[in-house]
Amino acid sequence: MRTSEEALHSENDTVYHIRRGDVWKIHSTDPHSARSTAQTARLSLCLDFADADEPLAIRNDIPATEPIRVPERPEVSAAELEELIDSGRKFTPETMRADFRRFAAVHFERRAHATAAFDWYLEAARRSGDEDLVAKAQAFRTYCIEKRDDGEGFDW
Repeated sequence: MRTSEEALHSENDTVYHIRRGDVWKIHSTDPHSARSTAQTARLSLCLDFADADEPLAIRNDIPATEPIRVPERPEVSAAELEELIDSGRKFTPETMRADFRRFAAVHFERRAHATAAFDWYLEAARRSGDEDLVAKAQAFRTYCIEKRDDGEGFDW
């Protein structure tokens, strides 16, 4: 409904831009994400068809007339990755939620699978030396990409 070139979506290891007016079917069991760095917030409508065994057909599908924009993303360097993971030494219970944003951003800027951020985040939490933070990072990974109950929220 409202978007900009800075608004990106992803599924697995592919990052792409959804144009205004586009309708997409995303299988929610595949790791997926969204990010916008624009000044004006992205506005979209998501419909969740729970309990559908098969993907639902969208009536009067209209094929795309322009190619989808898939931004080029360079590989993440070993030095960048080490710096990111080593930042876990500074994790605290109060900062963990905000700290994850840096990990999630890498997927949109560098070539990496959507789940890699959670693996790196867990490794970073291990470097904190705090088992409670490691458990929180593992629980967050499980909640986001492995399993959660319908209507469940994550308690930071």
